[in-house]
Amino acid sequence: MLPPWARGGTWPVLARGACTAHAGGAATLELALAVGELAGELGEPSGRPLVGALVAVSTLDARDPVGGPQLWPPLVTDTAGKFRVELLPPGRYRVHLRAGAAARDVEVTVAEGQRTSMPPEALDPRPDEAAPGG
Repeated sequence: MLPPWARGGTWPVLARGACTAHAGGAATLELALAVGELAGELGEPSGRPLVGALVAVSTLDARDPVGGPQLWPPLVTDTAGKFRVELLPPGRYRVHLRAGAAARDVEVTVAEGQRTSMPPEALDPRPDEAAPGG
């Protein structure tokens, strides 16, 4: 539900759901969101947690109503190297992982009402010493 000033814009659809009103007594409104969750963990090749790595999530589904990929606000991994993105509509996503010189894209599918757990990923944030200019 958007305020009047926002209708007709290109706002991302963050969730879809059904709206139900109950009659009798105090008026209440229930909104059941059709969403899932994504969780993952990043580490260094040595096995230490990768703290502060960038995680950016965008849609992959061609049926996206705004004509392009929807982007979620980027986040960073916590002190245990973990991240969690909540309230994702069911669908396919690209998860961009970045730490220092290392970057990787992972494709995942999020299902309604479930937490999708990515397998642990290892990234080496140090520049490759063998590369020219490194």
